[in-house]
Amino acid sequence: MTEKSLGSRKVVRDFKQQNEPNFKCTLCGVREPVHPGTYNGQSCPEHFGALKGFWQDTVMPTFPQIRKSERLCGVCVTKRLAAPAFFRGQLKFNISNSFPSISMVATASFKEKVIKNLLNPELKMRVDEFVGILHTLFGGKEDRMNGEALRMVWGMCNNPETVTAENKEVAQKFASVEGDWLYEDSFVESLKEEIPTYTKDLCSAARIALRQLLKAAKKLCIDPPSKYYAVLLMHGDNMGKWLSGEIAPKIEDILHPSVRNSLDVSWNELKRMERPLNPSLHLAMSKALRDFSLKVAREIVEKDHLGKLVYAGGDDVLAFVNLKDLPEVMRKLRAYFSGSLKSDVETNRVAIDFKDGSGFIPVDNEGYPLNVDKHERHIKGFMLSMGTKATASMGIVIAHHSSNLSQVLDEVRACEKQAKKLDGKNAFCIALAKRAGGTEHVSSKWYYENISLLEKGRVGVIFETIPLLRDWADAFYNEHISPKFVYTFRTETKGLEYKDSNGKIIQLPAEAIRLELQRIAKRQTKSNHNDKVKDLIDGLMRLQSGGLTIDDIGKFLVVAAFLGREGNR
Repeated sequence: MTEKSLGSRKVVRDFKQQNEPNFKCTLCGVREPVHPGTYNGQSCPEHFGALKGFWQDTVMPTFPQIRKSERLCGVCVTKRLAAPAFFRGQLKFNISNSFPSISMVATASFKEKVIKNLLNPELKMRVDEFVGILHTLFGGKEDRMNGEALRMVWGMCNNPETVTAENKEVAQKFASVEGDWLYEDSFVESLKEEIPTYTKDLCSAARIALRQLLKAAKKLCIDPPSKYYAVLLMHGDNMGKWLSGEIAPKIEDILHPSVRNSLDVSWNELKRMERPLNPSLHLAMSKALRDFSLKVAREIVEKDHLGKLVYAGGDDVLAFVNLKDLPEVMRKLRAYFSGSLKSDVETNRVAIDFKDGSGFIPVDNEGYPLNVDKHERHIKGFMLSMGTKATASMGIVIAHHSSNLSQVLDEVRACEKQAKKLDGKNAFCIALAKRAGGTEHVSSKWYYENISLLEKGRVGVIFETIPLLRDWADAFYNEHISPKFVYTFRTETKGLEYKDSNGKIIQLPAEAIRLELQRIAKRQTKSNHNDKVKDLIDGLMRLQSGGLTIDDIGKFLVVAAFLGREGNR
């Protein structure tokens, strides 16, 4: 009744829709910027000079959080100034609006590697020089020079096992440097409008110091910082059916493994019954979704990987992730959502298992989930998940750090909807939006079961897609196979499939496709890695058996090659 009442109330409008004419907010692009109507005798809605003059002459001197190029609407001004000007100043709520920029996310893996190698004298010297010149260049504008470091990067600076006491200050300063300043093309002449201490000589010195830093890092096999990042949006599948009891789990699926294994055969009939829909089932699902959003999602994205969680609300997750950790974050979020995990209490090891997962999430003595890659914490208990029968779909966009964020967010929502269109869902869709133009989309299931003759005679075999994506990215990065393989693949395999008169895609026999892929790969593979590449080709054939077309596989390889090149692995 409450839901219907609120739904009815939402369709009632107590106001008339107003148009937003004239100039637009530089942040949201929807509403008109704040202005006094007229400034210096000119109309702000009609004359851009009057609007710009009001913001630069009146607003900027009072609020240093506003940049010279910005003209914000009332909503965006409130978002920008509420924390420092109201909540923190008057109510003492300790609310901060600091948030890592997109550039901080994109450059996080570069910073991570540099901080880990500060014991190298030359690298430390170059970092010191670069940070020192930035301090001189920006003068009293340190807020423009520094940004919010990712949690994992900042944690490294305070970890004595990673950074020595004498290098801690240098590490913290470098971790706080805004990611934009790790790109040479950010040092432009227009900075003089924002920075009072700007000079051409200082700007040139900053470029030189950055080049020297990148050169010193290259000697240690540290690639330059990537200009790309990823944003992901995950949503649980069929949540309405779960809450209505239409797809309620069987009783045996919700029992703790030790309880389930202790019951003899006389309990089999009861165990195979669906759990009745009742308040306790709703409470269990609510608790599982609450714990996933409050503890699991943030632990995976921020503490274990180079990412920043924007929000996690039950079965929804929106996060920014560095490309180096993208495959692992995708896979773990999906696995932990359904508790597709196996745990060994004796060794404290946790492994992802979509076939025989327990449906529970192992936690430490403080109630936080254990990472599959780390074993230093002991398993002290288990947390509820949605269960291994629950699935989730995800949209991912890989975008340039200077791309319009609103457009990127629109694209990731579209990708999530595209993933939901796959039969049975439980899928993901990746969009690679290159700066040079054009966007590649590839959709796939998280895993495939009992596919093709490759698994003949093996019951319940699970083949995961994300580990294959990661392995191909590693192969391209380590030059086991040349990235030219992708171009050759896409140009020379067009004849392996065609559309009939009804528009249905017809493919040649699987063995013919395999032989052609091996022929193409052989020309681009180093001789000592033939066996590894053969296994990778087998993985592509499993994707083909799972329903991906040759064109889809080509896009899959494009994404893998891009991750290998830009991921700063």
